[in-house]
Amino acid sequence: MPPKVLSEKCLTLSEVKELLEEREKEGRLSHAQKATLDYVRLFSKLSASKSRELVNLLVEKYELKELTATQIVNVLPQTVDELKVFLAYETKSFRKEELEGMVNLIREFSEKPE
Repeated sequence: MPPKVLSEKCLTLSEVKELLEEREKEGRLSHAQKATLDYVRLFSKLSASKSRELVNLLVEKYELKELTATQIVNVLPQTVDELKVFLAYETKSFRKEELEGMVNLIREFSEKPE
């Protein structure tokens, strides 16, 4: 019988990395999990705590869906044009100032030391 799903949550690459590294310490990674861990080690750009903080700020300040904010944090777009790609599925329209504010916030987190 497959495992029962108790809850679902959007996770950033950094959060996935943190979870899989904990499981790796216990020696319990499947082949797919090992491949995923290799991937997230290569592509995660922030710590798990910083990535979650940025997701929460984007959701609270700009009323983004958590999934959209998570994808933005995974990629960290550095221009308004790059950011707009992620906002295509949002129902809300954003003013130029809001878009620039999001990019500035993303840059600020990208430049903060861990």
